[in-house]
Amino acid sequence: MSLHFTDEQFQEAWKELDEPQLEGGWEFFTETMGVKIYRLYHKETGLYEYKVFGVLAICNPELCADVYMDLAYRKKWDSYVKGQWTMPSKLNCGD
Repeated sequence: MSLHFTDEQFQEAWKELDEPQLEGGWEFFTETMGVKIYRLYHKETGLYEYKVFGVLAICNPELCADVYMDLAYRKKWDSYVKGQWTMPSKLNCGD
């Protein structure tokens, strides 16, 4: 599955690497190994959206993506997950 995002969304995310944008209800959740996690509660769904900032020096990007996208394995190491699924993107990128 290919996920698409606009150039504007990329630029907004890029800016947050230097200066996280946490206005609008984002709350600090936890910090470990130099990585800070913030979350935003959505009343309509009862779900949280997360922002993660930091560097995992001992984990290359491919491994990190594999671990986060492996939904069955994630249930084993992430005790906060009660259920999870992949949602289709609603972005229209001209495809």
